[in-house]
Amino acid sequence: MKEILSGNVAAAYGAKLAKPDVISAYPITPQTPVVEKLSEFISEGELDSRYLKVESEHSVMSTCIGASIGGARTFTATSSQGLALMQEMLFWAANGRCPIVMANVNRGMAPPWSMWSDHTDFIAQSSTGWVQLFCHTNQEILDTIIQAYRIAEDERVMLPVMVSYDAFDLSHMSEEVKIPEEEKVEDFLSSFDFSPIDLDEPKLLWGAAFPEDALGFRQDMVDSMNNVIGVIEEVRKEFQTRFGRGTGLIETYECESAETVLVTIGSLSGTARVAVDWLNDEEYSVGLARIKSFNPFPVAELREVLREKELVLTFDRGLSFNRGAIYSGVRDLLYGVEEPPTVYGYYAGVAGTSVSREEFAESVKNSVEDLRKGFKEGMRWIAGGD
Repeated sequence: MKEILSGNVAAAYGAKLAKPDVISAYPITPQTPVVEKLSEFISEGELDSRYLKVESEHSVMSTCIGASIGGARTFTATSSQGLALMQEMLFWAANGRCPIVMANVNRGMAPPWSMWSDHTDFIAQSSTGWVQLFCHTNQEILDTIIQAYRIAEDERVMLPVMVSYDAFDLSHMSEEVKIPEEEKVEDFLSSFDFSPIDLDEPKLLWGAAFPEDALGFRQDMVDSMNNVIGVIEEVRKEFQTRFGRGTGLIETYECESAETVLVTIGSLSGTARVAVDWLNDEEYSVGLARIKSFNPFPVAELREVLREKELVLTFDRGLSFNRGAIYSGVRDLLYGVEEPPTVYGYYAGVAGTSVSREEFAESVKNSVEDLRKGFKEGMRWIAGGD
């Protein structure tokens, strides 16, 4: 079935198809339509879930954790300041190995108050232990919510998954989305069977631990995160076989013979792709690599794409002070490569500003000239907007 859906409604449909037992909700712009739509599904009898309205985002995640360790498949959604408020419990969810799935609609952090897209909220949570996936289209939002449950609940992973997408650029913009059949999704996900709670043998969970024991928990968590790359690819291949579409850890465009590659994440990737075509028509040699998995970072996959290029441009839509998060990741993965490409980083679209194809193209032209002049690597700014 095809419908014209906003990104938020696509996220709600993805959650509905996964049939969560518990949905915990607290409103925040621009995420609120996700939990509103899920409440409609429940009130109209289309979804059999326990819907819990709580008093804050901290309580949202606390509720999800309690439900998850009780054996319930859980879902929630948040954004920006709400994500920051629940940070304490993000650690509890990940360290407690709760396979929660959460949609995060990326929005700038205050002050000043901003309703528009910015990735700083998402970047700030990259050390909490959550798998972090980033979507580019509304179709990808729906599909990724479904796949996130397979990833999170895999016994090799057992970590929560955050599915992010840009505020308004995707959350409130509508496009055609294919909604898969409920029975096919149910077969793809199978049943959820997890709970450390045994009522016949009560136990204390997550008590204090001596350092050597706590270290074992951390090492096991790192091993599980290292497993995620392979699990994402397995899940993508099966999803593609069953539903005819799927995006893996990265998505490349015109990269094979390109001399310069743009590395992007999120909705700006669409504009960057138009700029790539425009530049190639002007006889530049340009490709695009879009990151889908931010955490874990697709090190081997990106290195293979970038290692023999002359120039790499990264585009960060959130602040990671001193240098951008994507810029840092790309620089790190190229360490040890013989004659690596030069990497210039750009802050682009920060604080909700738009970035035009002309600005992407200008950044490429300027960078090619700077490379010729021997300018050092580092971060620059695209102001954005007209």
